[in-house]
Amino acid sequence: MSDLTVAGQEGGAGVRARSLHWMAVAAWLSILLGVAVEGAVLLTRAALGMRANGVQAAAEFASSVTWSLIVCTGISLGSAAARHRTRMMGLMGLLCAPLAWALAKGIQHGTLSMLDAPPEKLGVAVVQIGLIKTLEYTLLAVAVGALLKRPRATWSQYCLVGLGIGVVFGPTIVGVNLWHAPGHTLPSARLLGLSVNEIVFPIGCVTVLHFINRLNSLATQIEATQAPGISPAR
Repeated sequence: MSDLTVAGQEGGAGVRARSLHWMAVAAWLSILLGVAVEGAVLLTRAALGMRANGVQAAAEFASSVTWSLIVCTGISLGSAAARHRTRMMGLMGLLCAPLAWALAKGIQHGTLSMLDAPPEKLGVAVVQIGLIKTLEYTLLAVAVGALLKRPRATWSQYCLVGLGIGVVFGPTIVGVNLWHAPGHTLPSARLLGLSVNEIVFPIGCVTVLHFINRLNSLATQIEATQAPGISPAR
């Protein structure tokens, strides 16, 4: 076996190890994002005088973390593709968003049942919002994939993408919740909390993707400067 072949095998193992490492980082950042966004929602409700129910809050935290973990980590996995990155990210958004939404609502429902609290009904609204979120995060993934092709794209540009997605789809999701609410009304604290979630989360998700891409690019540059030359086979 030549030195070149051995180096190629070691390089492949290094790429796989690095990919697993960045997936783990993306997962932890996604978990923190889910906790932070849900915390912001609860603080918004509290500011408007809505008392937090401990059981309901625990179920919502579990749901938020599950959603964030699956959808953001899944899209970041698509960003690791060497070829057709934008398409792969769009595909991961298309696949991960409905899975994340179903699991998030299932865990929320299960948490409430486990804590002997009346679970919310999983009706037509859940399906409709799931479809909207699938389209939303597929487009978000494609937009971020396009930005990844631009090495000089800044964090503010990523945030504008997240804000734009949130502004377009957030009101639609809030509207669906209002339409299915009793009397087509929701308490102002709950309504504002929902709006905060739908605007802030896309910005947080693109921030995670931007951060992972910058770290990965930096690590690649460092490895390239430190890697020894590969001797050709004799």
